[in-house]
Amino acid sequence: MLIMDEYFFSNAVIGPVSTNCFIFGKKSEAIMLDPGGPEVLQIVKQLSKKGIEIKHIIATHGHFDHISWASDVIKECRNAKLYLSEAEKVYYEDYHNWMVRYGITPPEIAKPDIWFKDNEILDIGGLRIEVIHTPGHTPGSSVIYIEKFINGNDTVKVAFVGDLLFKGSVGRVDFPYSNADDMKLSLERIIEELDDDVLIYSGHGESTTMLSEKNANPYLLAIQKGIPIF
Repeated sequence: MLIMDEYFFSNAVIGPVSTNCFIFGKKSEAIMLDPGGPEVLQIVKQLSKKGIEIKHIIATHGHFDHISWASDVIKECRNAKLYLSEAEKVYYEDYHNWMVRYGITPPEIAKPDIWFKDNEILDIGGLRIEVIHTPGHTPGSSVIYIEKFINGNDTVKVAFVGDLLFKGSVGRVDFPYSNADDMKLSLERIIEELDDDVLIYSGHGESTTMLSEKNANPYLLAIQKGIPIF
């Protein structure tokens, strides 16, 4: 955990499929992104002892491994609000039915307080956050982009991309509500809109940079060369 004055940044790998859960922002108004495992409750309690209070919960998309334990955070942090893309509404309402059809017992699902839109600006946690709608993995998958992210003594550009992009790979498009054509368009969008020096924090796996992925990710290389990827 990195704590500098009133700002901090922390990452924990949690849950049944090793989801990256990020916590950052002002200590008095912290943001938790993708609460994808039962460990979040203990994390919240530990942070509270350090004077860090979770006030905002953002999910990059509505899959269980990115949002299902938001309810635990809300129970512990009574004033915390949950944020999710409005494009996820149709999928989200059918979430429990989808889980049951696949033989999975659905965890408790919290109702989002705020449904954000493409290009919306969220001024929370002492940060200016831009939402970039990137459907494909799910209808409402979104990149959470922060141009001035405080990291130690530096200010860097950061994109929390959920399951859109991974180091050397991209998100799956074979799930219900996934769409390969949308995924391709979303990848094209971030290639165009995100600068090379943007740090990429994915929903699973290692961090990377936009430049590294443009130069080495086979899917992004194929897109840049006009080669079909799905």
